[in-house]
Formats: sequence, C-alpha cells, structure tokens
Amino acid sequence: MSWDVLFQNFPKNVPNPSDIPGDYRPEPIGSREEVIASLRRIFPDLDDDDPSWVIIDRKDFSTEVNMGGKQPCTSFMLHVRGSESAVVAVIQIAEELNLRALDCSTGEFLDNAPDAAKGFRDWRSYRNKVVGDGL
Repeated sequence: MSWDVLFQNFPKNVPNPSDIPGDYRPEPIGSREEVIASLRRIFPDLDDDDPSWVIIDRKDFSTEVNMGGKQPCTSFMLHVRGSESAVVAVIQIAEELNLRALDCSTGEFLDNAPDAAKGFRDWRSYRNKVVGDGL
C-alpha cells in the first residue's frame, strides 16, 4: 500500500482541485527523458532502467514514479512507501519541475511541506489500521 501523489500542470491560481474547470487540459510537462533528467538533478542515483517506472530508493523511503508510455508526459504519479522523510522529496520534485502535487488520499494540493506532512501522516494512520503498523 502506498501514499500516492499526482504531479501535473494544475492551474496555479486554483486553490482547490474541485475548482478546476471541467474542460481544463494541462500543458505537457515534457518528454519522459526530460522529466527523468529533472528528477535526476534531485536524485542522481535513481533507477530508470524502465523509464515508465522510475525507482527512487532511499534509506528511509522508496518511491516508484509511474510515467506511463504517453509522450509527451502530461502527468506522473508517485507511489511512496516508508517514512515521513519522503514528504521533502515530494516538495522538491514539485519545485524542481514547477508543478503542483495532488495528494490522492485527501484530494488536496500539496503546496507546502506542512500540508504534505499532514497528508502523509493521515495516509499512514489509515494504512496502519488496514494492514497494521509493522510496515
């Protein structure tokens, strides 16, 4: 079970995802290669053997970056496992790529570290109820 975070060119002036117009179409982020290059600036040792499923592995957390096969890349999803230290990575990715991140468990934007940390803690609490806290 993972904490899932969606990255996309969401409108910057929209405070809540529910305020995004139904006909909104996000601008492409770039090619998968460009996205991976941006991620590599933060995580030089990431595993991109499969460019549609990039792996970021750290001592305290790991995440799979699901970019799919569509070119250009219009969004990607992080599947995060591990400790709350992953929150910093989520914020770094959003800043590096100038994107907004959406916490799939809360349905809210993660525009700053306190919001992201709360979303992660809420997800972890839910996960612990479902599968136990030994993970």
